[in-house]
Amino acid sequence: MIFNRVTVLAVATVALAAQSTLAITNEAGLALLKTLDADSSISKHDSGFYYKVLSAADPAAPFPEEHSRCNMSYLAKVVTGENTSEAFDGTREPRYIVPSKVFLGFRRLMMAMRPGDKWEVTMPPELAFGDGGHGKIPGGSVIIFDVEMHDMTPPPEGVWFIYDWIMSRPLWILIGLFLFKFVVDWYLGVKRPTGPLIPQKMLVGQPTNAVMAFEMTVDGKAAGTINVELFCRLVPQTIELFQTVCLNNLKKPKNKKATSSVPNHKFEAMKHIASQTRLSFESAHSVEAVNPKAVFVALREYTKGYATHDSRYLLSLANVESITVDKKIEFFFTLAPAEVYDGNHVVFGAVKSGQSVFDAIEQAHKNGETVQIAKCSLVEGQAIDKKSQ
Repeated sequence: MIFNRVTVLAVATVALAAQSTLAITNEAGLALLKTLDADSSISKHDSGFYYKVLSAADPAAPFPEEHSRCNMSYLAKVVTGENTSEAFDGTREPRYIVPSKVFLGFRRLMMAMRPGDKWEVTMPPELAFGDGGHGKIPGGSVIIFDVEMHDMTPPPEGVWFIYDWIMSRPLWILIGLFLFKFVVDWYLGVKRPTGPLIPQKMLVGQPTNAVMAFEMTVDGKAAGTINVELFCRLVPQTIELFQTVCLNNLKKPKNKKATSSVPNHKFEAMKHIASQTRLSFESAHSVEAVNPKAVFVALREYTKGYATHDSRYLLSLANVESITVDKKIEFFFTLAPAEVYDGNHVVFGAVKSGQSVFDAIEQAHKNGETVQIAKCSLVEGQAIDKKSQ
């Protein structure tokens, strides 16, 4: 019976596990190895395998290196009894094999041959499949190879070596990239949304939505009004936090003066954040009456469902450490699609009208002028209140 076909390349991982210790050879193999030890026409390589030269190469020909591409043909047989063996793998048609990609015994065999050599090789189990065997090949089996090396190409250098190294280890490269991305995301604080993605068309125009008006100024001069629709049903805690600051519904802290109790709480465009994808605003005054815990609860609402930063004119609450450091709230409008913000920042509204005003203040901000939201007011809907929910 012919054993199921397995390729030399496929057995690399299994064989490597059995190479550290000497394997126990079965009886059929032991009998053959004793015969070879007594045969003067058979040579024994320093690596431990036996070989008989059927056709010798030019002595001046170079030996392959670990990453050389060797054009070879071979037939592999397993010793099953006295003077009997069964083929289980091989190719009479030459094909390219790289020593570094095969198991230890075959690697040493390849690196001992020169282009033009044709050998009959007998490999003890410690250089082949060890005590564990492989598939239907019993443990402790002696393997016989009829092998011929036709030619070889030197190992790749420079960029080609890197390319060959990567292509020979696709699984490890993918695992490495995944781990690298995981570490980078962890270091930068990137968090991916865990809730379902809610399409923007399902959020706009809902009866529960509110509309707030932002009266804009550029260098202290009126620049027009932008109306923003808030997605109250999607992220109510985020909007409650936002309206609390914008509409000055902050409670006065005990034994302290509320620095945020000034009328018409202002927000100023942040000049130190130069971005092609966002126009950021920061509260002009510290918001001491806002509980930091409420801020982070709002920033985690994306676990229940989220809208992606996939278009211009979206309003998003920024996840920044300054909220707990200087007690200032930051939010931003998107200037272009930026899905990279998903998970770190929370979309909670979109510009409903006043796009031309928005475009003008964007240009003014790029020109270095001071852009402010001078006044916020609720023009449609009701302010979200915990007591009313």
